[in-house]
Amino acid sequence: MRLVVVTPHFWSDVGVGNAVRELTNELVKLGVDLAGLIHADPYVSNTYPSTPIISVETKENFFTGPYRELLISRRAAHSLKLLVKSNHGDDCVVHSHSLYPSALIGKGCKEMDAAFITTVHGINAGEIERFRKEMPVHPQELRYRLIHYMVFSERRALIRRSRGHFIAQSHENASVFMRMGLSRSRVHVIPNGVNLNSYKPYDSYEARKKLKLPTEKPLVLTICAIEPRKGVHTLIRAARTIVDEEPEAYFVIVGGVKKAHRWYLAHLKQLISRFHLKKHFMFAGFVPKEDLPFYINSADVFALASSAEGGTPLVVSQAMACKRIVIATQNAAAGYLPPSLIVQNGNSEDLAQKISFYLSNTKDRKLVGEELYEKAVNELSWANIAEKTLDLYRKAMGDCSA
Repeated sequence: MRLVVVTPHFWSDVGVGNAVRELTNELVKLGVDLAGLIHADPYVSNTYPSTPIISVETKENFFTGPYRELLISRRAAHSLKLLVKSNHGDDCVVHSHSLYPSALIGKGCKEMDAAFITTVHGINAGEIERFRKEMPVHPQELRYRLIHYMVFSERRALIRRSRGHFIAQSHENASVFMRMGLSRSRVHVIPNGVNLNSYKPYDSYEARKKLKLPTEKPLVLTICAIEPRKGVHTLIRAARTIVDEEPEAYFVIVGGVKKAHRWYLAHLKQLISRFHLKKHFMFAGFVPKEDLPFYINSADVFALASSAEGGTPLVVSQAMACKRIVIATQNAAAGYLPPSLIVQNGNSEDLAQKISFYLSNTKDRKLVGEELYEKAVNELSWANIAEKTLDLYRKAMGDCSA
């Protein structure tokens, strides 16, 4: 079986790029022939020298930013037609990650025998819902909201036009896709995985010493890009209640901030100052991937308050693989976690209650952490996820030949 991968990023160490590369590597181990790679990375470090590599990168600016995904999708669709034609189309799977090329190939799509699979790594439904509940807190957020409405509308149109099967990363996202018009038979739930060689339990005390973090304080960690949809403002509001019950509680926020979202970082710091929480918070900034396991293992509780995610963010399964208790919002981790660890989007009171409970109950924290670890090891390794993905490839190829 030959595979053509289409992705915005492939060599990135974070986010979609990391997930796509991990999955592709495991598929190659299973005998899949990587016949082509179409990407939009500005820099390429090619680990597949015998594979045709096509770049569809486009520069992003104020005017093209909201349409960047559409622009690179059109370029990807054109490149894909040429690449699949050179591979004669038969026995070929085209797996697209967020670029939706099968929606833009047009009539040429009918001439291809290739099976099309699309994984949607992020949707905006949760963020659109947040807009209806929260008033804008900064003038820059008005532009942010406009872009999200435009992107959500664009993705809905592309999904309806796309060919083949879709991979949703949670049952909640699968429901969203079906409400957009996809039939149940075309939607399959396959979550992201975790690299168990990189993410495994370490001694918390030693991890904190290495990172120069407080060794005795109850520590809450979140790892995310600093932007509104990640809900750090919700965690800060929850921290007021948590600190009342755990006066020594310490919050570490790991993640970089893009230029377009610096206003949001400034807003977060204003919130912290207003709530008199300065001594309780640390912004670690962007952290190299090799240090992430140490940050995760330093935490007593890992929290993620996102209002919009793809369904199974990598950091949640990574925390589980490190035996850490994970508290997350519905849109952040419904595909991974039991209901007792999930809070409603934007509900800072519920988030505070759950974090406080597990900070003060070491026995329960360790017990649930063990359960999450077993789930990560038994169900969420990239090897397991690749097996499920390969089964879908076979089904899609069978549909093409039927």
